Amino acid sequence: MKDNSLTNFDLKSILDWDYYKERLGNSIQKIVTIPAFLQKCQNPIPKIEYPGWLLKKKHVLEDKFKQK
Repeated sequence: MKDNSLTNFDLKSILDWDYYKERLGNSIQKIVTIPAFLQKCQNPIPKIEYPGWLLKKKHVLEDKFKQK
C-alpha cells in the first residue's frame, strides 16, 4: 500500500468492493446468463443483466418484420 496517510487497516475499508462486484457480475454473465440466452432460456439471475451486444442480438433475432 503506497498510501502513507492510511490509518484504518480494516480490510473492508481498504478493498474496492464495487470493482470486485463488477468482476463477479462479469464472470457470472460469461458462465451462466449468456449460455442461458443462447439456449433460449430465461435469465436465471435477473440481477445480472445481459450485456449490450447480446441485447442487440436478441432484438435482431426477435424482429417481427425481418424478411425470411
